[in-house]
Amino acid sequence: MPPGPIRGLRFVHTAIRNETASLADRAASIEDPAEVAALGDDFGLLADALIGHAIGEDEGYFGTLDERAGPLCAAYSQDHADEKVVLGKLAEAIASCGTADELAAIQAELAHLRDHSDAHMSREENELWPKTEELFSPPEQGGIIQAILAVIPKEQFPVLIPWIVARNPDDEAVAYVTMLSRVQPPEVFARTRTWLADGLVPAQWSMLCERVEALA
Repeated sequence: MPPGPIRGLRFVHTAIRNETASLADRAASIEDPAEVAALGDDFGLLADALIGHAIGEDEGYFGTLDERAGPLCAAYSQDHADEKVVLGKLAEAIASCGTADELAAIQAELAHLRDHSDAHMSREENELWPKTEELFSPPEQGGIIQAILAVIPKEQFPVLIPWIVARNPDDEAVAYVTMLSRVQPPEVFARTRTWLADGLVPAQWSMLCERVEALA
């Protein structure tokens, strides 16, 4: 069975994996608790991406899959709920870190978040995606992707889309933007193009313009 449109979620998974690993590594290298606050903005963007992705799956994907596959997704939704609690506690801890013990706790929690999110996404990729490809036609899978996007807060998109692109390797970034150019109506992709131009570093934007025909 060929890969289906549901695997378009891989671009989000790659971005989350890369950013959680990056933040965990950065935190592990910090020795002075006063330096932890510098992680705040990047952690906030990661938290927004994780929460938006969770909302999209919980409301736009899991119920549809359960209707056809039987009860399958409850544990995944619980993962999302647990993750949201962890993200809230980490945001507070990063903002107020002042002691070596608090630094050590943040370092351990970010490493746990990295491992937890990676394991969660791997289970989705190995269990939910193949089941979705088995039970849903490619157009139906495309409808699921649209349903996921429909419930993610719209104000996130101007930051979220460039964030995803920036955290994928060049070939995958090209594939992601090419996919967007094909599934979005021209007026929507024109807006996406503006977000990318504004949100990416010049070198990556230039690379995409050279390699993605729709950006030319």
